[in-house]
Amino acid sequence: MWDRCIICLLLVTMVSVIVPLGQGQLDINGGFESAVMDPGTSYVGLSDGDTGINGWVVGGNGIDYIGGYWKPSEGSRSIDLSAGNKGEISTTLNTVPGTTYRLLFDMAGNPGGGPEEKALRVWTDDKSQNFTFNIKDKTPENMGWQTKSMEFTATTSATLLKFEGLTTTAWGPAIDNVRVMPPGGDGPNTNVDLTGVWSCDDGGIYYIRQLGNIVWWDGEEDETNPGWANVARGTISGRYSYARLCRCA
Repeated sequence: MWDRCIICLLLVTMVSVIVPLGQGQLDINGGFESAVMDPGTSYVGLSDGDTGINGWVVGGNGIDYIGGYWKPSEGSRSIDLSAGNKGEISTTLNTVPGTTYRLLFDMAGNPGGGPEEKALRVWTDDKSQNFTFNIKDKTPENMGWQTKSMEFTATTSATLLKFEGLTTTAWGPAIDNVRVMPPGGDGPNTNVDLTGVWSCDDGGIYYIRQLGNIVWWDGEEDETNPGWANVARGTISGRYSYARLCRCA
């Protein structure tokens, strides 16, 4: 039976992974580096319904998948949200209802032609926010990438994230380096998912499940000497996760 409760501070560096079970829940190929096609030293036009960029779906009037045509924000690839007119690209995020997330992405614009001010709209389900970028004095070698941000609160476990170009010419807004995290900084789940089987210096085995900035775990002594068990639910804040643990004798 339950006999006592303790407050636990989980510092990730104090435990060692036994079996990692996957990437972060919000690992969304946000640099567009993983794809079935190679845009090479220029670019590849992708039409409505194309799923060649892993994790993303093209919509609207299509996009240009940029390789060496200009210098990306990071990595070697990026997106022009216009293949001649307003294009779209979307993905589905694994989210925790009621949790507020912070979206960050880098924005620039195709410097090859007008309009001078490029515009796009970001959708999270049925909510949206507009962003602009001015290409004055910009070149393919000096794109002038700017980091944009917005916050959204998930209402379901699957949130649609969509970037919609608002430029009606072939020279559209550019995006790269898309990432989603809880607000307030670079918490552990920006690049790491704690989901997996962990060991600890208390001799226990911990089965951890992370969804966004929420962590659940079930801990128990080695199965050869089952003397105790505990369960917990925690919230990640900064580099740490605070949780209230109940331990049974």
